[in-house]
Amino acid sequence: MGCVRIEDIPNFRVTSAMFEKIATINGLIKQTDEFKDKKVELRLRKESKIRSINSSLAIEGNDLGFLTVRDVIDGKDVEGDYIDIVEVKNAVRAYGMIASADPWSIDDLLSIHSEMMFGLVEYEGFRKHGVGVYEGADRLVYKAPDPEDVPAMVGRLLSLIHISEPTRPEPIS
Repeated sequence: MGCVRIEDIPNFRVTSAMFEKIATINGLIKQTDEFKDKKVELRLRKESKIRSINSSLAIEGNDLGFLTVRDVIDGKDVEGDYIDIVEVKNAVRAYGMIASADPWSIDDLLSIHSEMMFGLVEYEGFRKHGVGVYEGADRLVYKAPDPEDVPAMVGRLLSLIHISEPTRPEPIS
């Protein structure tokens, strides 16, 4: 099973048309402001955050359910695997950093990642060892890129999606 090479990453170009579509969507969202009930909006935002954290962590093997994740976010005592609870608390703090992060900054990306991994890994930054996905104990089904290749790959990814536009659309909050 080979490693993904930087040359194999497809080129992807963000276009002005994409930003125009995002701006159109933002405009339509703003038109609905007069119909918004702040209590309903806050409840929906919180539920969206809980679902996002719950589903993202479930991909990584976190076994806490939606209601337990909600209780962790609300600061309640819950029963569950210690690591799963730490992952939820870390995710809440990391999600809180996103709005002020520079999306093109590797340093900001690593700061958010460090918050996500606080108390779960021995060191901060890019990983320093190989990883893979195994079926059973010994059948490698996916080998991640070698650790020494990851910084260049992340840099290339950011350069591929970065576009120097005079204005970027406002984030949907």
